[in-house]
Amino acid sequence: MNRKQKKAKRLKATQHTKSQARAYFTPHEQESVQTWSEDQKQLDREINELFEPSKNTSTWCALIIAVCMLITLWIYKVNT
Repeated sequence: MNRKQKKAKRLKATQHTKSQARAYFTPHEQESVQTWSEDQKQLDREINELFEPSKNTSTWCALIIAVCMLITLWIYKVNT
């Protein structure tokens, strides 16, 4: 075999193993994967909505921080 024939043989063998490695899904498996993906996206949306901070929570946090700052300033003023 000459050099070109060896190269052609090697490339053909490589292409054959690549085609063997391909994954083929049945229609039922393809539908299952698609359904799982959609359900996962829906679950992510529900989790984000559940843990999204509401305006009411933000207001309370700001109020608590303001009260803590006032108490700290009052303690500082009393001690000086």
